[in-house]
Amino acid sequence: MQQTGGADIIDENFADVLHLGTVLVAQDTQQVGNVGRAGVARELLLQGGFGRPRPPQLVKVLAGRFEKFADESYRCNVHGLKSAALWTHTSNAWMPHKSCDIVMVVETDILRYFQHVADGATVTEVAELYQVSQPGVSRGLKRLDDEVGTPLLHRSGRLLKTTHAGHVFKRHVDAVLHALDDGLAAAEELIDPEAGTVRVAFQLSLGTWLVPHLVAAFRQTHPGIRFELEPSLDALGSSPVATGRTDLEFTTRRSGHPEVHWEWLFNQPLCLAVPPDHQLADRKRIALADVATEDFVMLRSTWELRSRSDELCTRAGFVPQVTFEADDLPVVLGFVAAGLGVAIVPALTSEVQAPGGRERLVRLTDPAAYREVGLAWPADRRLLPSADLFRRHVVDDTRASRREPR
Repeated sequence: MQQTGGADIIDENFADVLHLGTVLVAQDTQQVGNVGRAGVARELLLQGGFGRPRPPQLVKVLAGRFEKFADESYRCNVHGLKSAALWTHTSNAWMPHKSCDIVMVVETDILRYFQHVADGATVTEVAELYQVSQPGVSRGLKRLDDEVGTPLLHRSGRLLKTTHAGHVFKRHVDAVLHALDDGLAAAEELIDPEAGTVRVAFQLSLGTWLVPHLVAAFRQTHPGIRFELEPSLDALGSSPVATGRTDLEFTTRRSGHPEVHWEWLFNQPLCLAVPPDHQLADRKRIALADVATEDFVMLRSTWELRSRSDELCTRAGFVPQVTFEADDLPVVLGFVAAGLGVAIVPALTSEVQAPGGRERLVRLTDPAAYREVGLAWPADRRLLPSADLFRRHVVDDTRASRREPR
């Protein structure tokens, strides 16, 4: 760093560094930190009294070098530099929230290291995943701490856990990497939208009939599109769509998350599951009040279907005697088949006998004996072309048929 007349002049080698990365900018009197990509860092100290114009030769050099070497998305706002002695990120022009006075430059691999470790992976596992050395991962995490200016992880036994700052930072890292991955995938799909991948989550009770039917029909006209399937639990409070893990989710939960759009598809009737030798096994329909004295097998209270079942029993005028609670529907049906009680469960597609024939499903006649089935997708970002194709297929198909179990 050279000094001329007390004014700062950019290092003569700055141009050689700038093409390797982008400048981390800070407000007056603050240090400008690492410049460049992994292992290539330069400290540029841009000092000056707050509100005092910077030397004209510095402004000229910065403007010229940025125009020549900086990526378009990180261009310097030269007008702001002249008037307020402050570099600003051009994202301020389109980001409606807090102004970005500091731009941090970090390799995306290091952000992914942090993301995996924050999710519970060990440094060893991350090193094996990315085929790098463990010290390399550790150095990357240390550089990230230095960039942010505070520790993001702390050791707890064999694992590294996020600090409070790391916990807050992690949400934004997830969003950044998800947007980056979406961008890369979108670029590929622009070349061939029919060769993309759709990430779909669904509740297990919808995965035996609804999801396979829709995917099979879709692949008849779009055979090149692939699917990544993920089960989602009725009991979970968070949505895999909101966290960015999936593009679409088939679910009976109306999401209250502002970043998730939920669209109703159809109502799925609820039935009473009874043992095969039960006195009601041959009935076609029944009112819930008629089984008020029966023992019930139910899902745990964290499940949406359990809440719905309790509500139906209350409307029927009784509190169910719950003898067993389980964590998924197949277990509930297994206990019913063994003669240990009756249960309120979703209807199947076309028959009243459950798979295996060990328990019978009797349609409930109560007016509110149904659950809403819907499709969730991001409200705050555009789906990739292949995922949007499948979304439109699902919405159009269910609107046309309003497919309900019979």
